[in-house]
Amino acid sequence: ANKHRTVPDAHLALVLRHWLSLAGLRMPSEARLSDLMRQMRGLHALGHDRQMRVRHGTVFICCVRGRVLLDDEPSSGQMA
Repeated sequence: ANKHRTVPDAHLALVLRHWLSLAGLRMPSEARLSDLMRQMRGLHALGHDRQMRVRHGTVFICCVRGRVLLDDEPSSGQMA
């Protein structure tokens, strides 16, 4: 679980790009990708119970309980 916390940046960037490609989503810019990785890594410093939800085109990239996932539902103020 939480492997994104210890993966080197270059490898994490490749994994995220591949994952987004498999989902048929557009690739983020380098700046956007760097910001996404910074936010993901920042969650670890804040505690394991923290969550993240970042819009990427028509979906949201979420980090919930250490797992990174895609969500295409509008936010209801809560995450599953």
